[in-house]
Amino acid sequence: TLFRSMMCSSVLADGTPKSDAAKAKNALTLAKEAYADFAQHHWAQAAGAFEQLVRANPDNGQYWSDYGFALHSQKRHDAAIQAWNRSIELGFNPAGGIYNICCAHCLAGRKDEAITTLQKAIDAGFNEDENLRTDTDLDALRSDARFKNIVGTPPEGLPRDDRWKFDLDFLVRRMEKVHFNLYAKVSRERLQAAVDKLKARVATLSDDELAVGVQHILALVGDGHTLVAFRPRNDGPLPRYPVEFYLFKEGLCIRSASAEQAGIIGSKVLKIGNATVEEALAAVGPLCSRDNPMGVKLQSPVFLTNPAVLSYLKIANNANGVALHVRKPDGTEATVELKPVPVNRAIMGKFVKANEPAKTAEPISFKGNEIPFWMQELPERNALYVQFNAVADMPHETLEKFSGRVFRAIDDQRIENLILDMRNNGGGNTF
Repeated sequence: TLFRSMMCSSVLADGTPKSDAAKAKNALTLAKEAYADFAQHHWAQAAGAFEQLVRANPDNGQYWSDYGFALHSQKRHDAAIQAWNRSIELGFNPAGGIYNICCAHCLAGRKDEAITTLQKAIDAGFNEDENLRTDTDLDALRSDARFKNIVGTPPEGLPRDDRWKFDLDFLVRRMEKVHFNLYAKVSRERLQAAVDKLKARVATLSDDELAVGVQHILALVGDGHTLVAFRPRNDGPLPRYPVEFYLFKEGLCIRSASAEQAGIIGSKVLKIGNATVEEALAAVGPLCSRDNPMGVKLQSPVFLTNPAVLSYLKIANNANGVALHVRKPDGTEATVELKPVPVNRAIMGKFVKANEPAKTAEPISFKGNEIPFWMQELPERNALYVQFNAVADMPHETLEKFSGRVFRAIDDQRIENLILDMRNNGGGNTF
């Protein structure tokens, strides 16, 4: 069952009138009690508290949704379905509510109703694919051919190339269901042509290269959130070339690198493999899922360190290595052979940085990039510097409390200038 503070129904579990004690309690107190019991998995108490909440607030879809989850957790599936139907009527997370109703039908032994409702959830835009793969509520459906068709499970015994083609076709069908407006910036014909082109290359590409091809397709959609998340199969570091590129106005430069490549740190890149740097940037640009040109400027240098990207684009002959021709800070030129090594954020944090020999102080924007948020007063500018790196809470402080602290500091110190630095902010939890 999907839970993200959402569960529900159109009638209460019983028809008893609201008690005098419940009338005396305000909604805030009831909500605190309900969510406290919810957090402790005290489902009977939580259901009772949510029942009072929805009586007092019959048009609050989230309360109905959470009420449904508490009922469902007690195996009161029919009552939960009623609650979820009410949350859907009120417009609270309709796709998630329909999916939860599917789970309730399944656990109640109603497989046909579960299959029908699951298709409705998909049609409504339900996109929690991890739930579809792992939710034990759906275990009774997993061998059903109808379920396999809905979730895109390939037929048994398909060869590797045919599995990829099956998945690419499913990708398009899935995007058409879950994307807000898939064909706003790309025509259906152009997107399908890109899929067909990649399918024709399946036999000649490695799995890693095909993942790059999928990213090429997703970038055509034209927004920053339709993209491939490149993840290792074993949760370890990914193979990458041990350099960090950045696209300055002077050109593509090496901002940091592993200790083994310290001799080229600070250099300007002139050629990568078979391409000039200008050709390489032009080739990698179409891989970038972006909302604006800055998305291309930020992502292109990162893609150029991915061995699979360079081999997919034929910038390199294969994914085993690439020649890098650079102009060093002293004006001399050199060619180095890069080999892929395991790289993740922690490993990159140990790279030698181009600015390490600098005699000037490290810029404030370089500090604290690894934590979601922090602030520092700058008295000489009568300013408060706030670095906002992630939409997330920290263990010791929520984003909400930090925001309050920011504005109190502004008022208490009579700050005139607020510097809000979001250059490292990649998003976070928008709930």
